[in-house]
Amino acid sequence: METVNVPSGLEVESASWRSKLSPRVTRMKSKVTTTASGVATKVNGQLRAKPAIFAGIAAGLGFALGLTGRIARHRRQARKELPALLVIEGC
Repeated sequence: METVNVPSGLEVESASWRSKLSPRVTRMKSKVTTTASGVATKVNGQLRAKPAIFAGIAAGLGFALGLTGRIARHRRQARKELPALLVIEGC
């Protein structure tokens, strides 16, 4: 007796799905790569042309992160100062 290997329904379905998807993914990948390289080139050009703008953005972000850290540290310390047990008497 000969044994014949027949793919299951799932294997056939996934193979057809992959074959249909593959050309689309390849086209999308090339579009995304082209767009990303164009954007990177544009940002690089702007960085060289207007470094003060990017320095201002970096300084503003640094200030915002520092301020956020100080607020978070203050709030964490304020929680530690709360009493562990609070009793309220009612009449």
